[in-house]
Amino acid sequence: MADAKADAIQKIKDAATAKTNEIENASILPEDKAKLKQQVEEAKDNAINEVNGATSPQDATTKRDKAIGVINGIGLTEAEKAKAAKDLADAKADAIQKIKDAATAKTNEIENASILPEDKAS
Repeated sequence: MADAKADAIQKIKDAATAKTNEIENASILPEDKAKLKQQVEEAKDNAINEVNGATSPQDATTKRDKAIGVINGIGLTEAEKAKAAKDLADAKADAIQKIKDAATAKTNEIENASILPEDKAS
């Protein structure tokens, strides 16, 4: 029984480590990484507690399989969408700022040019 529990716990820890590495390597916002890693940690801790309470090797295996499913089910899709939305918003803001800067530079060039006032207006 002790071997079944130890094996189950190790497999849970391995699944949690793999999911944590996936999260760490994902292109998502830092705050989303922290949240997802916390979810993995909580799932792992809950699973270990469940396995420690198992009453048979089969019970330990069942709890292990359920826990690994929970850990693997922690998804990155929403976090990836949030990162993509932020990247898009940043790109738009950067483009708008560049347009404003170019317009300001051109306006200053016109204002400082040696041309007649009526030509500046057109």
